[in-house]
Amino acid sequence: MVNQLHIPVTYGLKFSHIISEDDNGVSFAFVDGTRASADILVGADGIHSTVRKYVAPGIVPKYSGQVAITCAIQKTKIIPSGVHYDMPVAIHGKNGAFVMAPQNVDGSEVLAGTQRAWPEQDRAGWDALLADKEKLLALFRTNIEDWPPTAQSALNNVPENTLSIWPYYVVPKLERWFSPGKRVIILGDAAHAIPPTAGQGASQGFEDSFTLAALLPRLAANLPLDKALVYWKDMRQERVDKVIALTLQLNNTRLPQAEREKLEKEGKAWQSGDAGELGWLYNALVEEDVLAWVKAETKVAHTCPVDWITSKLV
Repeated sequence: MVNQLHIPVTYGLKFSHIISEDDNGVSFAFVDGTRASADILVGADGIHSTVRKYVAPGIVPKYSGQVAITCAIQKTKIIPSGVHYDMPVAIHGKNGAFVMAPQNVDGSEVLAGTQRAWPEQDRAGWDALLADKEKLLALFRTNIEDWPPTAQSALNNVPENTLSIWPYYVVPKLERWFSPGKRVIILGDAAHAIPPTAGQGASQGFEDSFTLAALLPRLAANLPLDKALVYWKDMRQERVDKVIALTLQLNNTRLPQAEREKLEKEGKAWQSGDAGELGWLYNALVEEDVLAWVKAETKVAHTCPVDWITSKLV
């Protein structure tokens, strides 16, 4: 897409800091001393965002107390050849949930993993845990006898070199996703990092980007940037809040059995119901919502480069 639209992509530069910001745009610097300027700077630089330090000083990600441990393993090491076994799947047991999902196109390699309670580490501590494969494997196999046979089969055949970890961090709810001058914006995990349980981290980042791209070209005299950004943040925050609530419920279904059953009784763990209960998540009309708001605010229908992009790529 970027090639079709002649959008230049520069590699090898690492953002350092904002130099200045005013009504005409923003100037910023990279670590190597290079400087640049733009009408707007959008920071999509992840949960440990550097751009966020300018937008929301003092905000740091909060550790959830859980770390996912995963590996990549050949399916035939888990399921006998020729035996049909639907994936992705979450296998529940006394230890919590053991997740398996296809890792490649033909499903011959499987991502397998579970989550464990573990104290927070600094960057060096997480790196040390990842590097100590023997310790990590032992943690992965904790109470292996309490898992059902399929999960035990996976745990008994872990290629140690594929072991990986994913500490679950979240970003505290931010007052805004843009700077006071409105020329620096953050989105995706930089604005609202979500644990991966619901598989919505990248999806919500895409929605942030798409709705922002639909909104910015429609700015007008009666629809200034500050008003548009307040609407955009509030609209996206409402949806992200629902995703975070769902993620917490799903996380609770993956806790050890005793904890899980307690939370289920309290209504704090996900329990599947009607087939359409997640329609709000998967069938959202985010662009239509933006266009309806713009029309109501301006009383004028505007065209947008997003529409042009879509037509050119179909």
